[in-house]
Amino acid sequence: MSETKHTPLPWRYSEYRPRGGHLRLSIGNKDGSGQVLIARDVGWKRDNLKFIVQTVNARPKVERLVSLLLAWLGNQPDGRGEVELKILEKAREVEAALESSAQ
Repeated sequence: MSETKHTPLPWRYSEYRPRGGHLRLSIGNKDGSGQVLIARDVGWKRDNLKFIVQTVNARPKVERLVSLLLAWLGNQPDGRGEVELKILEKAREVEAALESSAQ
């Protein structure tokens, strides 16, 4: 799996309203130096931004879990059971999705 290059983790979601202005939604790094204004609205955009932040912050943990699963399953004897084969199949699907989303 590839190293992703983006705003350093962890990300955070924030919202603020300038005096007399519209509510502004932003995401960026936790110290606030890399905040990016995404929207001047609420509703579904708020939920989407929170989901994006959660997903980005979880990615390194998901990559590590998939790597561990693939390594563990690679060391299994040839007589893998149905459960092990299903885990291997799903781990490879996640690995492929992570690689394609990083491009």
